[in-house]
Amino acid sequence: MIENEKSIKELGQYNTKETIIDFILKQNFFPKDKNISILEPSSGSGNFLKKLKENGYNNIIAYEIDKKYIKTGARIGDYLKLEINKEFDLIIGNPPFTSTKTKKSYYGNGETEFKTRFIEMLFLEKSLRLLKKNGKVIFIFPNRLFLDKKFNRILKIIYDKGFYINRIVELPLNIFTNTESTSSVLIVISRKKTGVYVNGHSVPIKQFLEDSNYILYKDKEKYIDKHGVSLGDLMEKIPSPKEEKDKIKVTAGNLSIIKDKHPNYLAIVRNGNSSVGRFSLFNPDKYYFNECFYFYKIKNGYAKKIIPLLKSKFYKDYIQLISKRTGSKSISSPELLKLRVK
Repeated sequence: MIENEKSIKELGQYNTKETIIDFILKQNFFPKDKNISILEPSSGSGNFLKKLKENGYNNIIAYEIDKKYIKTGARIGDYLKLEINKEFDLIIGNPPFTSTKTKKSYYGNGETEFKTRFIEMLFLEKSLRLLKKNGKVIFIFPNRLFLDKKFNRILKIIYDKGFYINRIVELPLNIFTNTESTSSVLIVISRKKTGVYVNGHSVPIKQFLEDSNYILYKDKEKYIDKHGVSLGDLMEKIPSPKEEKDKIKVTAGNLSIIKDKHPNYLAIVRNGNSSVGRFSLFNPDKYYFNECFYFYKIKNGYAKKIIPLLKSKFYKDYIQLISKRTGSKSISSPELLKLRVK
């Protein structure tokens, strides 16, 4: 029924690879009780449905809007319009991604509690209403939602209803069968309080590291030393370089254009999907940047000491972690400067 690329984008159809589903099923937050009731609201090609059954989960209801997938075992219908009079222990899947806001002609008049036109948020809104008291929602979402100010308002509604984000797991770029460009996260929501207070406009770095799946490394203790040197001993945060007519503009995706490097100035990408955590020395007299960066003045010519640190696997992950935006707020950048390492 729906074969051309334009139609696929209109429905937000990006089918999840089976390897990613295997990864999800192995996580400690995934329910181990095989008898739980499961809802898959947009089953697409049926990969989630197939893998769940292969792992012994059989109490599953799946919906799919596209009739070409009728042989997968899903019930054909529009999840957002169907009347479903049942609650579920687990609602899981990869809701359609919107490349643009949803169309009024198809998705109704927009008078939803979330007051959103993002398809994936409409799926989440309905799913929360269908969740049992101790149930979980596990969805794959585009991580651009965390860069959208409107999503912070939606978070407030979620928390007001007694739900919490338990996990946000960054996923690789190539998790979909028909695109390799969509940056995504796995998000786990339930009524269980975890200490990751996304709605509180500050996420304590210690709690975030311990409670989220942005795990640095099991052996991180070999790097961390409260008596060791911190980046804050070596550099300080500074304002962004001013835009001037003769300066070259740098964006998150074109750091490579920086040819004139000053050993005392450092730019680190703070958002921009896959570019987060990339960095470069730069000359503030030659370059200015878009809003996707943090800027630091390296003290006393310590670049020779800092650059090897930043290139280490541990620091790359740490910088990427604290540079991510959650809701409409970044985790406090000074936390980067406080971490002391051996």
